[in-house]
Amino acid sequence: MKIIYFRHYVTCLAIGFMLSACNTTSNLRTDTKGGWINLGVSASGNVQYALDSSSIRHQNDLVTFRDRKTIINPKQQYYNNTPAYKTAISTTQIDCKRKQFRILDVELLDAKNELIRQDHFSDSELRPMGITNGSAAQQQYKYVCSH
Repeated sequence: MKIIYFRHYVTCLAIGFMLSACNTTSNLRTDTKGGWINLGVSASGNVQYALDSSSIRHQNDLVTFRDRKTIINPKQQYYNNTPAYKTAISTTQIDCKRKQFRILDVELLDAKNELIRQDHFSDSELRPMGITNGSAAQQQYKYVCSH
């Protein structure tokens, strides 16, 4: 398997920024089972990116799916406005025509797969962002918009 190195942390930064603004907690935990496809690791080698192929839903130019970011060594990770976590599972939406993405919700899990925090973002709380070349979002875009 070829490992893809990403130059940007757009998705992780977007999650960190928005989590500081919107904090809601629930007793529900996302089912971590699925058809996970590894997309690669960050440039630092500390974040593994994956996409749940069984969750992909197409609606015209919009594609919604689950993605997962796994922190390989949490002690070496900078957490921007978020609690320290091992895994972040998000529902992401990509507009294939406009080449933009938006995170709809995210759940942060610890090393024991226990829920730390759960957030949902409305349209006004988190607007679509452009997909940057070399980013994790670009790898997601290539996968979901071609299937």
